Amino acid sequence: MTDQTTPPIEDKVRFRDVLTEGRALLTLTLVVAIGSHAVNMFAVRTVLPTIVEDIGGAKILFWSAALFSLMAILGGMLTINLKSRIGARLSFYLAAALLIIGSAFGGFAPTFEIVILGRGIQGFAEGILVSLSYMVLAETYKGNLMTRMIGILAIVWAVAAAIGPMAAGILEHFFTWRGTFLVNFVVGLAIAIQAYFAVSNTAKAQKSAKPDFRVLLPLITAVTILCFIGQLTHPLAIAGLLVAAAFLIFIGLRAERHSKSRMLPVRLFDPRSPVAIAYMVTIMISTFVTAHTLYNVAYVQTLWQIDLTLAGYMTALPAAFWSVGSWSVASVSTYAAQRRWIMAGLYAIWLSVALSAVALNFASLPLFLLSLTLLGLGLGWQNIFIEKISVQFVRGRERDRAAAMLPPMDNAASAFGAALAGLVALNLSLINPDAPNGLFSANEVQSYAPLMSALFFVLLTPILVLPHILPKTPPRKIT
Repeated sequence: MTDQTTPPIEDKVRFRDVLTEGRALLTLTLVVAIGSHAVNMFAVRTVLPTIVEDIGGAKILFWSAALFSLMAILGGMLTINLKSRIGARLSFYLAAALLIIGSAFGGFAPTFEIVILGRGIQGFAEGILVSLSYMVLAETYKGNLMTRMIGILAIVWAVAAAIGPMAAGILEHFFTWRGTFLVNFVVGLAIAIQAYFAVSNTAKAQKSAKPDFRVLLPLITAVTILCFIGQLTHPLAIAGLLVAAAFLIFIGLRAERHSKSRMLPVRLFDPRSPVAIAYMVTIMISTFVTAHTLYNVAYVQTLWQIDLTLAGYMTALPAAFWSVGSWSVASVSTYAAQRRWIMAGLYAIWLSVALSAVALNFASLPLFLLSLTLLGLGLGWQNIFIEKISVQFVRGRERDRAAAMLPPMDNAASAFGAALAGLVALNLSLINPDAPNGLFSANEVQSYAPLMSALFFVLLTPILVLPHILPKTPPRKIT
């Protein structure tokens, strides 16, 4: 039955409404959880070239992003069951503890392989944090209040884009790059304290089925296999892994269809479903944006001889302007206008990739920064409404599934995107471990990086069709 207290989709709300009706502490909790994830992402991304220069690992650098994303998928997929069984507060405690453990591995790592292991544990923790946050958001912030809250989280990303590189630079200067990991001891403790005061620990009354590992294991294994293509150059080996991954995905989805404890939204693979379209946009954007931006910090340091902290700030422009883009459209309340902004955002992302190719080819820093700005604006314009569509057309348990599974799907795409970047970089001979920085030289960046961007521009083109398939009218009520 429709909840009669829920406002219609066209209702206008104010940003301060997220602090009313007992939501203030919960809003702060979501800000802390998402903010810690965002700051970590920018800080670690900034110091990765320094880590490689110190302890090696150029050819497996992509695994730092791939394994993080892979484990975040697992954490996210288990979150819906975890929240039902032990409650939101204890789930936040568990995620905070795992974040500290993973950071200890990364901070004390003697080799890049141990850094990757630490990033994997961090990914599992942050997968829980992000999925849990989105579940709480979906069930607490209704209608256009959800849009406002997503807008606030976009501001958090903007702040993280400013804090992350600066924090990385300061910590690297005083404590070496290891301080970027070890500071999470404080972050994890802060999350646990905040959850104690703000989050209810009441689990759902309904009985929660155990995760179906007949579904989970094939899907996780498939994404893991896809990640391995990032270190291959032989076409037959790559094709073999792609076939094996496709087979495992088929097995996992077939098991999901008959599972008593479904994890995926029912209509996720129905091309007529708005949820399916929203997920497809998210997957394609995450794949190609991750692949396109993985080496950006190293590009800037190598091609234009810019120091670590400033390079971190420059390559955080997409996140900063993502927030600007989200904020600029957060007051758009009609579904028709929101749909148009999704289209505008996707075109901006698509064009930014082409502009990046031109900028790298001519070694033009202004053009490169412009491409990053356009990328951020495009991400902000479309994401705020794509996330809303992914849950607003479903109700009840399906809404929980749609909200909880969006971050794992996003992370799966990011894992594959990181591997895709490694695959293309290796096969274009961009990666050169003998270069002074352990990654590549300026000549190699200018010669091969534009080809990578041009390839991703072509592969991203089909996404422009997807928003045209979305329904032209919204549901009558958000339930």
